[in-house]
Formats: sequence, C-alpha cells, structure tokens
Amino acid sequence: MIHPPTLFLGFAACTVPAAFAIASLWVREYKTWVKAVLPWSLFALMILGTGILMGGAWAYEALSFGGFWAWDPVENASLVPWLLLAAAIHVLMAYKHSGYSLHATYIFFIGCFLLILYSSFLTKSGILGDASVHSFTDLGMSGQLIACIVVFLVPSVILLTLRIKQNEIPSKPEEEKLSSREFWLFIGSLIFCFFCIAYYCDDILSSYQ
Repeated sequence: MIHPPTLFLGFAACTVPAAFAIASLWVREYKTWVKAVLPWSLFALMILGTGILMGGAWAYEALSFGGFWAWDPVENASLVPWLLLAAAIHVLMAYKHSGYSLHATYIFFIGCFLLILYSSFLTKSGILGDASVHSFTDLGMSGQLIACIVVFLVPSVILLTLRIKQNEIPSKPEEEKLSSREFWLFIGSLIFCFFCIAYYCDDILSSYQ
C-alpha cells in the first residue's frame, strides 16, 4: 500500500526544483538558486527512486509479473522523470563547480516536471488501457491534464527562449576540457536524456498501436 503514495510524493517533490528553475528565469537570478535547489533535488530523486524500487518488489513478490521490471509504459512513466532528474542533478553539480551547463540544468529540471505531468496524462487518460499490464481507465480528466501541461509548458519555453536570446544566462565562451570531470558529467546526463527519449517513444508507439 505504501508504493503509490511514495511515488506520488516523489512526483510532487519534483515540482520544487522546477519551481526554482522557473522562478530563477523569471526574476533573472541565475546563481543563488543553485544552492537552495540541490537538497530538494536529491530528496525528490531519493523518494521517487524508492517508490520505483518498491514497485519492482511488489510486482515480483505480490503480483507475479514474472520479474522486477517489465518495461511496461506505466513503469517507464515513473522511470523516465527519475532519469531526467538524475541528469539534472549531474549538470547542476557541474555548473556549481565550474560554471558550465546552466542551460542544460534549466532544460532538465523543467523537462522533468513536464514529463511528470505527461505521465499523469498517460495513466489517467485511459489510452494505456490495452498497452499496459496496469489497469487504468479514463477518469474523465484528459482535458484538464492537457491544459495543465500547456499552462506550464508554454510559459517555461517562452521564458527560457527569451533569456537565451537576450544572452542573460551565464555561460563560458571556452569549451570544457575533455579530461574534466564536468565534461563527463554532462556526457552522462546526455546519455540519461537519450534513454528518456527512447523509452517515451516506445511508450507512445505502444499507446497508439
């Protein structure tokens, strides 16, 4: 019984880093938010990861799914935001220590929250009814969930685009050294991001087949 509430707590905790990122863009304060957002990010990563592990144990021990993980669309809907949050924390640490990767930090934190909203749409709209071993039906919330995604997506994209065009977000003109720790943190974050894209593409195809 504790598995779903833990997942939802992890999802809710992911709103805090996204709120910090959006507020930072809004007030044009690009440095002080980093220290404040790090503990919240780690908390969200820990809680959401714990919920995912509980789901795996539940599937194996109680539901006899045949394993801890079945690459089910609903399972991926919780795993993908966790991966993107992990990527965001990596680039946040890179920016904190070297001043690189702030653009990616904003994209990953805001993207993580938007993916959580999208995951809510997938699980509550009923479109996964035939594609998932989890039983979800249409709760009549599809319109509200789409509106919620748009409400957060459009202002975030506009703010980020404006700040990039105005060249306000701090960045360094020189490239990171290939041997630097921060460079490989960024590469690892990109790998997480590619996994997220692959998983969601698979989920979208499964949903509409």
